Amino acid sequence: MIINKPPMGWNSWGVMQTKVNYDGVYETARFIRDSLYRYGFHDNEGKTVISLDSYAEDNISGENIKKLGTKIFSNSPYTENGVKQPGTNQTLGHYYGPFIIWEWTLDDKVEGTGTNEIPEYYWQDAALKVNGNIYKVSSNGGYATDPTHPAVKANIEYTLKQWNEWGVKYVKADFLNNGIIEGDSWYNPEITTGVQAYNYGMKILLETAKLYDMYIVESISPIFPYQYAHGRRVSCDRFSEIAESEYVLNAISYGWWTDKLYAVNDPDHLVMCKQNNGAKETMGENRARATSGMVTGAYIFGDNFSLKGLKGGAKPGYAAQSRKRAYKIMGNADINEYVRNNTGSFRPLDGHKAESIFVRDTEKYFYLAVFNYSTTAAKSGKVSFERMGVDPESIESIKELWMNETVTYDNSTLSYSVPAKDVRVFRIAKDTNTGISIVEDDDTRISIKSDGENMNISAEKGIDSVAIYSPAGTLLSKSFGNGENEITLPRPTGCNVYIIKTLFADGSVEITKYK
Repeated sequence: MIINKPPMGWNSWGVMQTKVNYDGVYETARFIRDSLYRYGFHDNEGKTVISLDSYAEDNISGENIKKLGTKIFSNSPYTENGVKQPGTNQTLGHYYGPFIIWEWTLDDKVEGTGTNEIPEYYWQDAALKVNGNIYKVSSNGGYATDPTHPAVKANIEYTLKQWNEWGVKYVKADFLNNGIIEGDSWYNPEITTGVQAYNYGMKILLETAKLYDMYIVESISPIFPYQYAHGRRVSCDRFSEIAESEYVLNAISYGWWTDKLYAVNDPDHLVMCKQNNGAKETMGENRARATSGMVTGAYIFGDNFSLKGLKGGAKPGYAAQSRKRAYKIMGNADINEYVRNNTGSFRPLDGHKAESIFVRDTEKYFYLAVFNYSTTAAKSGKVSFERMGVDPESIESIKELWMNETVTYDNSTLSYSVPAKDVRVFRIAKDTNTGISIVEDDDTRISIKSDGENMNISAEKGIDSVAIYSPAGTLLSKSFGNGENEITLPRPTGCNVYIIKTLFADGSVEITKYK
């Protein structure tokens, strides 16, 4: 799979949870492949992740998990019960808690030990002790693990090797905070702190995953150390309602910058109709939850799309409603195109509390997402292009992606009106068809001088204005002249290369690349 691109797909914990079973996963995967691929709900390799979560291995045999990963989700036809079926070209994901020990497993033998010259260990052997007693983490009820214990390494290597044979390429590593606890001591005497122990264990996890080209997403984990995973959940167990979207976006309002640490920030599963809620979520809430994924990074949904009964005949969620809504939410081609082609998070326009306005600049488009967390009142307002860092002169068009509407605007602001419990996403297309060529600074008709603090732009003819952009097209600075032959303006910081757009008094334009 594409290791450093946001995964798109589905996770069983969103609604199926403890009732997940083989038939439900199969039917859900088929629905996504047969009904949503045509609208672009897949990554750049044409794949979606189908990720099994907790209880999957309790409810689905290893044989059937392997069948999913190596036959049904392959890109080749397979035969079942004498009938030839097309593979779905999907990626199997699985769930792992390498550093958590549940109470009912303390006396269980650790898989991967007792063979190949590895001594036999039980999970209580690998439990971390604090003040002489094995330590239970109050926030989750599981016991902390000593990541340096050889049983942990053996189990990681055994588990990922088996999963590779099953076709697993996406690993959700959960409860990682249980591996960064301060204890009395560690098995490896060179380790003296919980952070050292966490580094030790995570390095084993990452190096083993690399052997099998597996994507790792961390869940319930510290931000730092960060170098051992491709993605990280910014929040946990948020589902469908507007307050849950606000909760996630509160995390990204303060932590958007962590996309500089992890390739993918992950908003947890995106759900349209959660369990026991009567499918009362509005379409606006569905749009907001989906957009929280777009803004954050990963795009993994969690509804139950299986019309058949799950384990024990259970039918959690509202499969028929979720399917109907999926065409409008997961089937939005413009939103899917953004997620498929971009890595990283939007940034908050202001950045206090749960921000309601987020922006993202890409090579071709500038995106503006406006959320309304109110449950009763509409939200209206204006955002200035200057505040966004957008030059109005460079705008080709603006489209609102959820309503599929072309948006009009004035020379300085963009107006918005968002109903209660809803969102609007504006895609601002940059004018790339100006017919103007970018010239290198040594070939330009203008002279550019910089003393480190200021930039002086001069020419033989009068200058009307000078605008300085980042290589991505973000407006950094602009100054207007009165037809004189030079303009001096502050040199923006943060870039080594600048794009300088000079508008001359006679109406001609020159765009110059300056290093």
